[in-house]
Amino acid sequence: MSSLPHTIKGLTIATLAPILLGSVTAQSPPQAKSPVANIDYASFLGQHDMIWDQTPHRWEVSPYSGNGNIGFLFYQHKSDPANAISLHLGRHDYYDHRLPVDGDDHLWIYRGRLPLGRFQISAQGKITSTNLRLNLYKAELTGTITTDQGEYAIRALSHSTQDAVYFKTAASKGESISIKWLPEEKTMKILEKVEANPEKALVN
Repeated sequence: MSSLPHTIKGLTIATLAPILLGSVTAQSPPQAKSPVANIDYASFLGQHDMIWDQTPHRWEVSPYSGNGNIGFLFYQHKSDPANAISLHLGRHDYYDHRLPVDGDDHLWIYRGRLPLGRFQISAQGKITSTNLRLNLYKAELTGTITTDQGEYAIRALSHSTQDAVYFKTAASKGESISIKWLPEEKTMKILEKVEANPEKALVN
């Protein structure tokens, strides 16, 4: 049985091994490059802006804005006439302070938020179409409400650091508008149902 050669071009394994091992251990691993965030956020988020080409008639499908404490919804309330649409305001810390009759039973109902009210924007003509856009990058709502007598533009946003809602509108093409504050009754409809008939209300 022949043995493996112990020399490689004049170098013995004993001499070569430390050189090879040393070159491996001494070599530092390649440094990973830090990712460079070169993103045009205005353009990127603009691809996902929410658009309304129909007049929203319910809060579930309405444009909205908020800063964590105050905010608004913009839609045509069921009690609004055909020429009006409303800016509904809300605060998360404006809620009922009554406690349940029995411990913490149904606390989520008794300590629910209370309605504040809404600004009703009324035009001279009947609303015929709506074109609204919620800009995600700027966090603001802009658009145009068209009526059978003209149109008016809107711009609305919730301030990020102050509890203030900004709303601006400008009528054109023969249209004119008026704005009226309509306070909501400080009651909770679901609480009224619970107190009137607890078993039926909570089942439904």
